[in-house]
Amino acid sequence: MDKFIQRKESILNKKDKSAKKSWDERIIPLCNLINSFSNYYTTSSCSGKSVIMEEKTGKDGSYYFWQSHKLINLVEVKSELNRLPKNGIFKYKLEAPIIFVACKDIESAKEIFSLAVLAGFKESGIKITKSLIGVEIKSGEKFEFPISLDNKILVSDDYLKVVVDLSNKKRKIGWKKIENFYFLMNSKDN
Repeated sequence: MDKFIQRKESILNKKDKSAKKSWDERIIPLCNLINSFSNYYTTSSCSGKSVIMEEKTGKDGSYYFWQSHKLINLVEVKSELNRLPKNGIFKYKLEAPIIFVACKDIESAKEIFSLAVLAGFKESGIKITKSLIGVEIKSGEKFEFPISLDNKILVSDDYLKVVVDLSNKKRKIGWKKIENFYFLMNSKDN
């Protein structure tokens, strides 16, 4: 059996290892469509999310205290901020949609890369290693900033309202790009 097919079957049969422990519902139709093509398989994906995370350095890395893949509201964000531990630096982060697609060959990678860029994923790129040709499909709807230090919220309610509104606006832009990409992939020959 072809090595690419073996890797595809192995990856697609693995259990979800994400922190969420489940697929991001908005990205499932696109991932299923990509995985239906013989030259591609997805290894990771996210439709974008809002997170409050602890800022750590070194081996520990960062820790997600709260995350949402949906539109958010001010009451929800303030409630999560009020639950933060007494010590530590926490930041708010809006993450853009991202999908990593393994490709059978460089021609397949160029084709899906072109479709991704056409759909609006302008920060995408082709990655080549000894064992993998892939396309990282990503977008620019993201930002982050410190939001709490030692249980003291660093921003006003007015500022948080702007953050919530901007997060939801950017989330909808990212979701539209996912829809555009789905339409373009669905129009492609299998």
